[in-house]
Amino acid sequence: DTNILPSSSTHPDSLSKFPNSPVYRESWDSVRFVVRVFFGDIQEVVTDRGIRCAAKTLNLPVQLGDKKETKTKNIDEAIKSERNLCRLRHPNIVRFLHIAQPEPATVVVFMELLDGRSLERFIDNKPLKEPKIRDFSEQICRALLYLHSRQPPVIHRDINCSNIIVCADNTRIKLIDFGLSIKLEQ
Repeated sequence: DTNILPSSSTHPDSLSKFPNSPVYRESWDSVRFVVRVFFGDIQEVVTDRGIRCAAKTLNLPVQLGDKKETKTKNIDEAIKSERNLCRLRHPNIVRFLHIAQPEPATVVVFMELLDGRSLERFIDNKPLKEPKIRDFSEQICRALLYLHSRQPPVIHRDINCSNIIVCADNTRIKLIDFGLSIKLEQ
């Protein structure tokens, strides 16, 4: 029953600038920690609206000694990047649901809760049959085509077996961990 967000889930100086964005239409004032999930530092949470999802807390890139303008710029850029991920909609990409800024240099990203395991664990030294390899490869390629076709393009930069989740039905995959991704500016 530990809240990971204070009573106001959005720091007033940043995310509230986007009140009309579909990402921010509803405020999530309370999030209850449920259980630690197996993928890195992601936690399973339940929102005050009863939505079960995954939450990842990001400490934004600020350095001691940075000028206030530099800190603000770095924080704004990181928030903009996370906000853009919330707009991605593809069946082979984890769905980003919401972001909150409980502190000036901290962002919590809420994503769909996936039931499955990493491709690395799915394979676990057992070779896959060619049709399964082909199917998973096609799904990965469709996700990458979607990302690269965005304006501006999104580059994942960390495609590997631990960042691909095989869903519980063993037929669908989803790309996760966009921590190293970038948007190419035109």
